[in-house]
Amino acid sequence: MELIKSKGHKDLAAAIVHVVLNVALAVAVFASIKISSSFYIAIAIVVVSKWRVFAVRRQYWIANLAAGIVDLTVGLGIVGLLYLASISGMSTYSIFNIQIILTLFYIIWLLFIKVQNGKKAMQIQAGIGLMFGSWAIFAFEHNMYLAVVVILMYFVGYGCSRHALLAQQKQNYLGLVSVVLGLLTAELAWAYCHWNISYGLNTMGEFKIPQATIVMLLVGYIVIALQSAIRSKKDAVKRFSRIATSVVAAVAVAVIIVFFSQKGPGIV
Repeated sequence: MELIKSKGHKDLAAAIVHVVLNVALAVAVFASIKISSSFYIAIAIVVVSKWRVFAVRRQYWIANLAAGIVDLTVGLGIVGLLYLASISGMSTYSIFNIQIILTLFYIIWLLFIKVQNGKKAMQIQAGIGLMFGSWAIFAFEHNMYLAVVVILMYFVGYGCSRHALLAQQKQNYLGLVSVVLGLLTAELAWAYCHWNISYGLNTMGEFKIPQATIVMLLVGYIVIALQSAIRSKKDAVKRFSRIATSVVAAVAVAVIIVFFSQKGPGIV
């Protein structure tokens, strides 16, 4: 009985420490940007917080790095958007509200979303990683070399596609498929470096969402849906629904590119 009680107390203490440390991480990222008006300290905080990647034998480092790309992408993406809000030209009140919302989402990510390991949960995690990663990268694309943007988006695409594909119980050629999808993301990034369009309200200043992010999310969904359809050979209804939603997503991509790529209010 004493052993059970002791174990229960240890589990509770570990859970409390886990919550406190993750909340402290998000608050530290927020505070570092507010105080320093720079993102370098916040980036360092996020990177250092992933020290456990290297707290194993050296032969596991690459595997841990690959597995942690989505989490790192979300963290660094949040940092980029927090900084983007601070230089967006919005009112101080609006900046503070957006930064608080981003910080709260980061806390939710760390405590609730990241720890899930179901099929749907892992696909959602991959989508969140792709969204925040591509959003932050293309928000500052004009300040980076083309090669840097393409390389960064390759790793984001590779890590997110690998994470989504790992949700499948049996996934052949995981590494090869992830590399191919990473290259597809990099090619889209190269194209959008020459055609970077963003959407948002005029009152939000420079805090806009890039078209590249929307298109990449839709393309990512198409790939995962078609892959699921191929695997659903015995379930005709599920297979048809996956193909149908893929077609709808493809049409949405075409509509966005053709009809929402002209200059106008809220488009830069």
